[in-house]
Amino acid sequence: MTNPQQLTVLYDPTCGFCVRCRQWLDKQPKLITMRFLPQGSSKQQTLYPELLYLTDAQGRPEELLVADDAGKVYRDDKAWVMCFYALRAYRPLAMRLARPGMAGLARRAYAAISTNRRAISTLLGMKGDDNLRTDLQAEPEVPHCNNAVCALRKAKEKAGAEQGGA
Repeated sequence: MTNPQQLTVLYDPTCGFCVRCRQWLDKQPKLITMRFLPQGSSKQQTLYPELLYLTDAQGRPEELLVADDAGKVYRDDKAWVMCFYALRAYRPLAMRLARPGMAGLARRAYAAISTNRRAISTLLGMKGDDNLRTDLQAEPEVPHCNNAVCALRKAKEKAGAEQGGA
């Protein structure tokens, strides 16, 4: 394993599972600084103009990419292992998964998860970045009055408004 100072994780912003993994990674104590860029974003294209990545028929990213500060790019299961390597609690796991005898296990585990990530997202109601952004910008729903205390408060507010306007 190399010993980078920073990793850039290029994730699929359309996949709820990928977004949730990015959020989880961001919260973990790290031994290596991590930054996160959506694949296909203008920032990613500016920083990595030569980087080619696989997309599906809808143009959605199909692989996890991690770039270190020396310019080395890790793909798929190797990128996944590098993410673990950056985390304080998961470095021992990454070191085990990087061994030649364990690399096949890492590859199979990653393939099983990544192949089914969209189904996992749907099943668990996980949303991509655009959907999360839309949800955050939406008007908050006003709670409906469903009990006597709420009804009393609304009646007092209405009476106060009528007295103030008279």
